[in-house]
Amino acid sequence: MEIAIALADRGLKVTIIEQGPALLTHLEARDLSAYFKQHTESRGISLLLSDAAALLGDDRVEAVETTAGHRLACDLVIVSVGAAFASDFLAGSDVALEDGWIVIDRLLRTNLANVLAAGNIKTFYDPRGSLRSQS
Repeated sequence: MEIAIALADRGLKVTIIEQGPALLTHLEARDLSAYFKQHTESRGISLLLSDAAALLGDDRVEAVETTAGHRLACDLVIVSVGAAFASDFLAGSDVALEDGWIVIDRLLRTNLANVLAAGNIKTFYDPRGSLRSQS
């Protein structure tokens, strides 16, 4: 998102192609997703949601074609796929895990004294519901 906005602010024509139905769905916050949709569109960024793209070109990228049939000429493609956490090294330890996620409380504390966890490897109780949220 930051790269798209920075490029648009420099006058480049930018299109975000998102496989999901909304922006930043991993945050599980519809209001925030709607805000960023409006924010990016207000900066002249085009959005293609629920779509994916394939690169076209021989020696360099010349265009992308989406599964929805959009063909966009381009000189640059930036792919943002996120990152996957690794918690396998904690298997068999005393750190509480839930489906590979480190379980924490609202103060980032694990079940072990003096052990905190932060970043995209933790899960926590979401007070807005009875489910845990990953982050």
